[in-house]
Amino acid sequence: MTLAIIIPTFNRRDSLSAILNNIRDVAVPEMVIHVIAVVDGSTDGTLEMLANDFSGVHVVRGSGNWWYTRCINEGMVYARDLHPDYILTLNDDLLLDKDYFRNIYRYSLNPVQHAIAGSMTFTAEQPVRMVSSGVSSLNRISFRAKHYIRMFAPVNPEELTGVRRSEVLVGRGMLIPMSIIEAMGYFDPYFVQYHSDADYCLRALKNGYQVLINWDTKIYSHVLKTSKVSSFLRSDLGPFIRSFFNPYSRNYVHLPARKPFIFPGEYYLVFFENPAGIFF
Repeated sequence: MTLAIIIPTFNRRDSLSAILNNIRDVAVPEMVIHVIAVVDGSTDGTLEMLANDFSGVHVVRGSGNWWYTRCINEGMVYARDLHPDYILTLNDDLLLDKDYFRNIYRYSLNPVQHAIAGSMTFTAEQPVRMVSSGVSSLNRISFRAKHYIRMFAPVNPEELTGVRRSEVLVGRGMLIPMSIIEAMGYFDPYFVQYHSDADYCLRALKNGYQVLINWDTKIYSHVLKTSKVSSFLRSDLGPFIRSFFNPYSRNYVHLPARKPFIFPGEYYLVFFENPAGIFF
């Protein structure tokens, strides 16, 4: 199995170094892994660090104005020449479980045809809480998403296992067969920074592919540090309201004629599930 990992990054040299070392530590010999770092105009020494410490990492240089979606798309374009079986999209602030790649490899031995598979995400902070467990149902009339496990609920990751269907996924830990990318194309650049991952899943479902959440592939995220005005965190009212109108914000309200209404909030409408903010 050949896997191409795409990691967009901007001025996060230390966290990028940590995830690259993490990938190296938990890699398994059964997989050929290519790592593609899409460096979108970083000025903090990221390029020098990659050249000195990670010479085997493929580097794609952005202009500084690519943001998430174009970074992923440019990484996919680059990956085509590596002929991977799968693309894996990761963030630069994650920690992978020690069995992460082993469980991806096991999943690939009995693949569900035409499926995109997401990863379970937990908080890197203690005590461990759920971040993303998959969406069991999505009501397109009331715009409510039903999660398998409530966001930020305390959990024991070792007790969670198995593969389930999911209406949408987030980009951290999304495993996409290259055959699906060749058939469907790339993420929609209309969604500059957020929601292109969920949109890709909805497009996949519409085109007859399956979308799954693999509870055996576990990721830990510093989500509480990197989502300062998200709908699931308490923040000052002014910045929170302004984030609704910022196309680079997670909370941006999409109301174009060519796209369905997408309300702010990770996984669609976490805001309505947590109107008072995070459960802390």
